[in-house]
Amino acid sequence: MTWDWTAVEWPAAVLALGLMLAGWVLLGSREANGWHRLTAAGLLLAGFAVLGKQLLDQVFRPELPDMAQCQMLLAAQPGDEPETPVDIAPPNTMGFVSGATWGVYWRLGEDLASLTRGLKVPLTNLRSRGSVDNAARMQGSANAGLGMLQGDLPWTKDESADGAINLGKISAVGEAHLEHVQVLSRMDVLRGPNGGSLADLKGQRVMVAADSQGAFLTARKLLKWANTDGVMVYKAKAEVALCEVVTGRAAAMVVVAGKPTPLLIRLSRLSLAWPRALQRLRFVPVQQRMDNPSGPLPDVYESSELGRKHYPWLNTDVPVRTVSVRAMLVSYDFDGLPGGASHPKCVQITQLVCMLRSQRLRLRQPPYDPAWREVGPFLPASASGTWPINRCVPAANVC
Repeated sequence: MTWDWTAVEWPAAVLALGLMLAGWVLLGSREANGWHRLTAAGLLLAGFAVLGKQLLDQVFRPELPDMAQCQMLLAAQPGDEPETPVDIAPPNTMGFVSGATWGVYWRLGEDLASLTRGLKVPLTNLRSRGSVDNAARMQGSANAGLGMLQGDLPWTKDESADGAINLGKISAVGEAHLEHVQVLSRMDVLRGPNGGSLADLKGQRVMVAADSQGAFLTARKLLKWANTDGVMVYKAKAEVALCEVVTGRAAAMVVVAGKPTPLLIRLSRLSLAWPRALQRLRFVPVQQRMDNPSGPLPDVYESSELGRKHYPWLNTDVPVRTVSVRAMLVSYDFDGLPGGASHPKCVQITQLVCMLRSQRLRLRQPPYDPAWREVGPFLPASASGTWPINRCVPAANVC
């Protein structure tokens, strides 16, 4: 039995009290007789019925929603995601393979598409299943000359089931924003000192979004690195994976994305009806260096933190330490095709990079996504050492 006054539907409660007050006034009036008294009795009964239902709902309300209730709350609402995302770019544009419509990749793609609208390099933002899908589509027959990849893909790609990830013809246009490893779990799972660790997930069920393939590879690689034997990583629709954690069906969900991540922001919707479920949620600390046989994480990862300034629904003011990795803006090696630097797609890449350099400060201002504030200058020297530089990227003094 739980009394949870934060979840009371106050408009209904006020209506109930109003009906009871009106009935009491009518019954106490000297002029109230006949049908007036029947009306008063009806108002009193209606008020008691509404208020009684409110109190019963509070007394018998479980602390956790079920899967259907959770998914209904966390489902995308108008404005959260596009109604008709594009999957194939028209021939006269350059396809930009970004990611799931709930993620930061997609929002950056929308910003680029709006910025290039009316220019000579029209860009079409394409929905995708993440880094692995992007790598394949850029090297396939699809009109996708530009895209986003997780910067740790060269380290994590061996975790793919079929080992078919080929990055041979893909190279870096420049470094993009930081993607943060966000491992969301619950207090009852994190039993270790200092807020718990990845080791607490040993033998547990861990979720990732099915349309975030890069997160799946990172989750498997990090959990193996942390010696979490017996852990199983499962894919599901993003809202379903998140609700698996909220309802206690899974121990954690791994999200690798910019912060704040739109999907995780939606958790604040639990605050009205299921505040106790929200208060149980925590981010698992991920240490860049830890005492284990696997040694430290590769240099592609850097330290970062998650806190209430990113997710106001968190029930603690203490930030959680985690790691982040640079997202990479990449392209196919069009310069290696016949025509070299004069190849039409290579020319478009050059024009696009010049535009990004000239509009860099503008992209850091609203209404563009805050992740642009972490993006580098798109100079050849700014690309990560684990990625070769695309030969279509112009020198710093060209534009």
